Amino acid sequence: MRALAEIVTIYTGVEKILIGPRTAFGGGSRMPFIESEDAILTHLLGAIEDPGDLDQLRKASDRWLFDDSYGARRDDRRFLQDIASACVGGGLGAMIVLDATVRIVTPVDITPVKKPGAAQKPT
Repeated sequence: MRALAEIVTIYTGVEKILIGPRTAFGGGSRMPFIESEDAILTHLLGAIEDPGDLDQLRKASDRWLFDDSYGARRDDRRFLQDIASACVGGGLGAMIVLDATVRIVTPVDITPVKKPGAAQKPT
């Protein structure tokens, strides 16, 4: 399916950032796209630690928005700002999907470990 090939997935460890043409997601305006440029930029800046992710995004941007060398001519931060701007006011969309394989543990989920042979307090 061509639409899936147009969507770039960037893994952050606990979530995935999906970026691509809005039409590639299907569902039209009902899709839960992030509509804040600052939020998109914050997620991207936090997620792009692997140079391979940034290269993947640059290659895809050549197909989506810009001429063949646009991504190569921009510094990283300016490039990500342009992507975030296109996701809010242009033809791209960005979504955050929580990774289902990661379990977030809360203090309620943690059972205290009893040491073997520890004396219990009288009640």
